[in-house]
Amino acid sequence: MIKSGLTALLLLVFSSTAWANFTVEQSPEGLIITPAIAYQSAAATLDGPYGMQQLSFTRGQQILIPLPRLDGGYKYQVVLTPVLTPAQIQARDAARQAGENIEVIDSATTITSGSFAVISGGFALPLIEATGDLDEDNPNAPVIPDPQPRVVITPVGTDGVIGGSLCVGFDCPPTPNFGFDTYRLQENNLRIHFDDTSTPGGFPSNDWRLLANDTGNGGDNLFALEDSTAGRRIAIFEAGAPANSLFMDSAGDIGLATDNPVVEFHIADGDSPTVRLEQNGSAGFGAQTWDLAGNESNFFIRDVSNGSQLSLRIRPGADTDSILIDSDGQVSVGGSPPMLDSPATLLINARNATDPVLIAESDTDAVLLTLQNNGDMLLAGTLAQLSRRDSKEHFTRIDHQAMLAALKGLDISTWNYKHQPDSERHLGPVAEEFHAAYGLGTNPQHIATSDMAAVALASSQALLFELEAKEQQIAELEDRLQRLEALMVKVLKQEQNQDSQQIVNR
Repeated sequence: MIKSGLTALLLLVFSSTAWANFTVEQSPEGLIITPAIAYQSAAATLDGPYGMQQLSFTRGQQILIPLPRLDGGYKYQVVLTPVLTPAQIQARDAARQAGENIEVIDSATTITSGSFAVISGGFALPLIEATGDLDEDNPNAPVIPDPQPRVVITPVGTDGVIGGSLCVGFDCPPTPNFGFDTYRLQENNLRIHFDDTSTPGGFPSNDWRLLANDTGNGGDNLFALEDSTAGRRIAIFEAGAPANSLFMDSAGDIGLATDNPVVEFHIADGDSPTVRLEQNGSAGFGAQTWDLAGNESNFFIRDVSNGSQLSLRIRPGADTDSILIDSDGQVSVGGSPPMLDSPATLLINARNATDPVLIAESDTDAVLLTLQNNGDMLLAGTLAQLSRRDSKEHFTRIDHQAMLAALKGLDISTWNYKHQPDSERHLGPVAEEFHAAYGLGTNPQHIATSDMAAVALASSQALLFELEAKEQQIAELEDRLQRLEALMVKVLKQEQNQDSQQIVNR
């Protein structure tokens, strides 16, 4: 530790930090980060006085975070997308197919982060940490331990009691003013280490550390919980965070930026409180980021990775059950209709709307389809039904004469639907008689437009066949008449010749 008030000893070389899977070096160009594991790609973020900068690197490229030009404190994070083995890829894809969440690789080995400071266009040089007093006249002299350490030791197995407050650290004054503090750490590097010396055999023995602030020049002001055995900070609180940044009440409800959480997890913010879901590629899956947020205009889901499009939006004031997904998968739109026992997958409640369903062209606002609340459907184009040959089976030839006979007995009249005014007239048969006459369709309450058109076609075809038969009959009669006429002419000529011969003979 460096004793307060002494001149800081500076290293005149650039620093290098080694983590389990990364080496981080400072160079005149910037931070050089070298992973110890194979990776497919890497993404880095640098947050500082000018905002956040994002960098990307492909396999084989040097991961270099350029030295910022502006002086100030900076934080960085590097996320690797690892190279996966075929077995890992198979396990990953199988998990996705099954809807399960797995990590085919430990994401803790693919992420590193840290902080640094820039002063006068270069990295701020780090301080040497000491374990005792420094010789002010000779900074390079070996560290000399305190000859009279103020330590109270009790025999092993004997409890110790301190009746007053306790100050620990190089900078504790002879007569501290504790105020209400019972225990105080006072020096320039503050750590509490929990060293579990449990022996093997199933007993937990992980070491932990509470720490306040980074030790290096330009580091962050923070309070952190560190997994000392793994060498990772697993919870960090930065200085300057607003009041009630994290709050848990007596019921276990958690509040972010509020000291009055009213539900299990309560987020308060002055502008669009947001939850971000970021798949960062560290586990071998593709990067994708979603935001779940709400404000006075919308509750929305934002696809951050694809242009920040708002894929789903709900306006304030929407009715209860505006969209309802039932336990059996039925989807109800516009409130729960009274037909929830219907086998339909999608149910739409008109809610007195004139047009409960309306489809329009987004660029021109031209209405393409309208389903009105009285059951009428209006189309801006044609209605086409599936009629491909390979979609059908059990073909049976029709009896055209029977079709004509059924058509002859079918009552076709004009009428109006009961929900329509008397002046709105329609022409056609009723479904019950149509079904009885032709046996078409699934029930006697409805007529398929294709069936009605087909009946008209079949009837027309039957009439065409009759017409062809009549034309054939007429042609045969005409031919017979022509032969008879020719015979009559021949007979008349013979009679005339006989009469002429008789006159000559006289």
